[in-house]
Amino acid sequence: IYCPDPANTCEEGIESMDDVDVDKCVVDSWGVYDCTEAGCPPTEENPEPCYNLFRSIVSSGYYALLNLFGEFPLCDQHSPAGKVVGTLTAVVAVAVFALPTGLIGNSIEDLMQRRKEAEEAAEGEEKGEE
Repeated sequence: IYCPDPANTCEEGIESMDDVDVDKCVVDSWGVYDCTEAGCPPTEENPEPCYNLFRSIVSSGYYALLNLFGEFPLCDQHSPAGKVVGTLTAVVAVAVFALPTGLIGNSIEDLMQRRKEAEEAAEGEEKGEE
């Protein structure tokens, strides 16, 4: 079962994994444990259980981009403005690499299609001569 280290993800005072609620862990058809519903118990400071889980795609997007580019250990040191700049930079970088890749791939596909059509035409002419 993968559940995060409570010393790093839950409030202080949780001494062991026994204090982390893993009752909601389930086994899928592949035999993999899914502990997405498990989490830290509520505390006075954070009355909501699982306060450390992301609630939307938007709230997790920045951290997903950091993981994509390998900068996750530094993510807690950025301001909200820095997160916006980092997200925009990542999106622009993806566009800069994705557009040329698509253009090159499309050109290669067109070239392969023309070669295939030329080969089929040549085969048709050879069969017509026989």
